[in-house]
Amino acid sequence: MRILLLSLGLLLAWPAASAQELHPSLEPFAMMIGQWEGRAEARMPQGAMVMQQTEDVRVELGGNLIVIEGMGRQLDADGEPGEVVFNAYGILSVDAQTGTAYLDAFTMEGRHTRVAPVVTEDGFEWSITPEQGPRIHYVMRLDEEGRWVETGQVSLDGGTTWMPFFEMTLERVSE
Repeated sequence: MRILLLSLGLLLAWPAASAQELHPSLEPFAMMIGQWEGRAEARMPQGAMVMQQTEDVRVELGGNLIVIEGMGRQLDADGEPGEVVFNAYGILSVDAQTGTAYLDAFTMEGRHTRVAPVVTEDGFEWSITPEQGPRIHYVMRLDEEGRWVETGQVSLDGGTTWMPFFEMTLERVSE
C-alpha cells in the first residue's frame, strides 16, 4: 500500500516538476510558453492574407522539449475567423552531446526544416533557404507590452535585399 501511494504521489508530482524545469539550453525560449492569440498578415504574390493566429506552446519530456503549434484562420469579410490557411508544428529540442538548441518546423504542406535559432536580447531569430527557393529570415521577440511580435522577410537575391512578407502580434491568453 505504501509503495502504491508513493508511486501515485510521484506520478501526480511529475508533470508539475517537468513543466517548471527546462533544459538550460531551452531557457531562452521559456518566454513563449503559454497560449497566444492575435492577428497575422502574410503578403504573397497573389495578395495579402489576414489571419486570426494562435500559438500553443508547452513543455514536454521533462523539460527537454518545447512544442509549438501555430494555426492561422483567414479572416472572412465580416472579420470572423474562417478557413485554416496556416498550420505549423515546431519542436525546440537540445542535442544531448553539444547542448545546441534546434528548432524543427513542420508545415501542413509537408515541408520540414531544422535550424539552430540565434538567441537575441528579447527573443530569437532564424533563417531558412528552401531547396530552389528564396532565403527567408524570421525574428521573434517580446515587445515592451509582453506581446509576441514576429516578422518575416524574404530575399530573392541571396540576402542582399530583403522584403517584408509576414508579421504577427499576439497577446498571451493563458500560461
